[in-house]
Amino acid sequence: YPDRSTPAHIHPVILEPDGKYYWLGAYHFSDDPLLTEKERNPDSPRGGSSGLLTLQKEGDLWVGERDFVLGRHVPGYR
Repeated sequence: YPDRSTPAHIHPVILEPDGKYYWLGAYHFSDDPLLTEKERNPDSPRGGSSGLLTLQKEGDLWVGERDFVLGRHVPGYR
């Protein structure tokens, strides 16, 4: 998003071993000044966690972790 009017984010898609696939809420970066309160603290986020990442430098990489529960808050999930 070249204009940067929206916060930087990643769109994750889950593909389970049985072939089910669905999206989770976007991953956002905790230090992004463009984040809204709703992006920081979403209601009923898919996967059960907000997706707000705090990155840590590990060697040459920046690493963020997110825990989620498969199917949590995903409409129609069975």
